[in-house]
Amino acid sequence: MATMQPPMMPPGAQPEAEPMDPMGTDDQEQGYCIEIKVSPGGTFKVSVESAAFEAKEHEAAGEEADGGSRECKSVKEALTLALEIFKNDGQMPVAGEADDAFMAGYGGDTAPKAA
Repeated sequence: MATMQPPMMPPGAQPEAEPMDPMGTDDQEQGYCIEIKVSPGGTFKVSVESAAFEAKEHEAAGEEADGGSRECKSVKEALTLALEIFKNDGQMPVAGEADDAFMAGYGGDTAPKAA
């Protein structure tokens, strides 16, 4: 039995573009969320879910999708912040403290410099 081949496009013709999402998917619904659950017994559970699913969880719980979060510029910065949260027993450090602690760990000077 012969299989059907898709029709050939004429020379110079462009394929049709994908239709745009009329709802305009925002950044909160793209990507993924990595979660680390820290149990009192000292065990850890790591999971990953779509950012859209995570946003829906927050919405269902009546929480802000980004409530309590902080923007990081790199995976290194994000993981450093995650370690600081772990060291602070689940509390988000005050902005700048994570950087100071990170630099102090490398013998860096975190004191403000005089102008």
